[in-house]
Amino acid sequence: MAKLGDVLLVPLKDGNFTFCRVREYSCISVYEVITSDESISLMEIIDFPILFSVCVHKSAYGKWRKVGNVELDDRLKKLVPFFRQNKFNLNKCMLQDEYGNERAVSPSECVGIERSAVWDAVHVEQRAYDELNGRESDLAKKMKVVLPENNMNK
Repeated sequence: MAKLGDVLLVPLKDGNFTFCRVREYSCISVYEVITSDESISLMEIIDFPILFSVCVHKSAYGKWRKVGNVELDDRLKKLVPFFRQNKFNLNKCMLQDEYGNERAVSPSECVGIERSAVWDAVHVEQRAYDELNGRESDLAKKMKVVLPENNMNK
């Protein structure tokens, strides 16, 4: 099982790969790097910006190879903010902040925040591949908050 701070190699469908870092509660942060060079140092990896952070199913840790471990800095020790949205009343949203506090929020306050979900390894790989190649991920698009005013004609 992966430990906090583990850096994992995430394979991409074109033969390249990216890296992610294990955080609290089965969450990972995927780095904004695409490479074919496995010899890149841990310090170089963790200097890249974070592309996205999501929770992953435990099976991902058996699929992705550990390349090292670097203690989490204070920023990555915080929780990943997530939202939940009631599918029957789109105006009802809950936000969990980086400290674990939950509060009711408007849908517009959830824009740019990840939906609470557990991603399979293959979906993380697909999203990373798409976003690292300059395309919006269809999977991520489906997970965005639905703004009620944008949903009237559907």
